[in-house]
Amino acid sequence: MSDSTDFEQRLQAIRAHDQREREIRNYNEPLLAEWQAWLAHEGLAAKKIARYRSNVRLFSMYLTTYAPLRPLDEATSADVSRFLS
Repeated sequence: MSDSTDFEQRLQAIRAHDQREREIRNYNEPLLAEWQAWLAHEGLAAKKIARYRSNVRLFSMYLTTYAPLRPLDEATSADVSRFLS
């Protein structure tokens, strides 16, 4: 395989990964908004909701960076354990 072909394949894989990451993050946004609304409905303070949302966003980024690409609603207990360790 030539260096040019290898480079093109790697570039294509990176672009596919980036596209899937954007799709997942866009998918996660309504989930986060619904969850945030539920927290507010349950009476949590705005500052606490903001902290929770920040933590969940960080976890969401982890799921699209370090773990197999997956949306929040497909996260497993193993994902959470790896994230926290």
